[in-house]
Amino acid sequence: MNILARFLTIMAVAVAVAVSTTTVSFAAPAPGDLETFTKSFSSLFGLSSNLTINLKALTRTDGDNSTLGLDYKYERKVVSNLLDRPNTFLDLSARSEGLITLEARKSPHRLLEHGLRLTVANLWPDTFLKGQVADRATALAAALGDMEINWSKQHKIWRDGKTTDAGRAARLEMDKIVGEANSHMGQYVKEHPDVTTYSSIEADDVRRVWYVRDPRGVRADLETVAARSVIYSPLYLAWDVDGNAETDQRFDDIQVVGSTQWRAILKPDWFDKPFQIIRGYRLPRDFRNRNGGPYFYGGAALVDASNNDSREAITGGEDDVFARAHFGVGFRAELLALTEDKVLSLELQWRYYHEFDAPDSIRAADLDNTSYFKATLLFPGDVFLEYIDGKLPLDVEGSSTVNVGWRYNF
Repeated sequence: MNILARFLTIMAVAVAVAVSTTTVSFAAPAPGDLETFTKSFSSLFGLSSNLTINLKALTRTDGDNSTLGLDYKYERKVVSNLLDRPNTFLDLSARSEGLITLEARKSPHRLLEHGLRLTVANLWPDTFLKGQVADRATALAAALGDMEINWSKQHKIWRDGKTTDAGRAARLEMDKIVGEANSHMGQYVKEHPDVTTYSSIEADDVRRVWYVRDPRGVRADLETVAARSVIYSPLYLAWDVDGNAETDQRFDDIQVVGSTQWRAILKPDWFDKPFQIIRGYRLPRDFRNRNGGPYFYGGAALVDASNNDSREAITGGEDDVFARAHFGVGFRAELLALTEDKVLSLELQWRYYHEFDAPDSIRAADLDNTSYFKATLLFPGDVFLEYIDGKLPLDVEGSSTVNVGWRYNF
């Protein structure tokens, strides 16, 4: 219990620091102004766009123990960029996540995690090139800029008389200039195959400007060509050291966990290719679906379960401290566009835990290996339908649920 007391004291200090460093600015919102209220609420409590809540109705597939619940995830940086380096970061964060149900005994998955995380992030950063290649990129940007000016002059002629001979000739000249610009871009990429640069020029007739797209489909202003001669890393890579308390919502069962893990996100959109075929366009319209993936993680932990009453009832107090491995993978994709700005999205998540040298009683209860799977369909307005199957640490039995609810990101 002394270990737990020390851990919770550290957590209380961390939360106090996080809140005390927040600038409080709360104003009463206008009636019905949800956006104003949530921004004020976030500012008051230091949420800073780091809290996601899922209000939902949970129904077990066996027809028993339906209930209402709130699934949440919160993370706030206590200290940022301890390394003081431009591309790789060392951050300390306070975290909490889990499911809280209206009736605790009906919770299908009891695990709540609260703790501190020290993260070394972006261990494999993109490389911004210098020297001759950068000089070539600057020259390319200058040439494209001159072409854009010529295109703009022709655009004015075309805009002022689209049905005249001069207007039609200007339209042909505009298309010719864009073709030449893309040829220049293609030649640069061919001469520097190791450089992942912008791959195409797009002319916006409405705003009368040019854009470029990189191989990941991200659109940017033309001027960024000179600054973005980049060799992209294929992975976003991070290493974590965590100190957590795993609890149920009534704090009857508590485990203190120290762990370390690697986390990674695949940057190229390779796994999104099948979904591009399904939806009929490449770049997802919802920015939340543009983060690449899948993301995956894996690590090891030392667990002190001496205050986990449910486990002790099974083991009789045997092997209260044990080693555990964990792995996980997740992915989010845009399935299709229902309207111009409303889409249907899919989220998938799988988590796995293995207890090393588990006592016979734990193996007999099938608790030495636990896995958890969740599939979520996200509709416009952040309404969702999800299916969950499996069990997590602290669960003594598995369950399957079908849930409907509403998500909000502060």
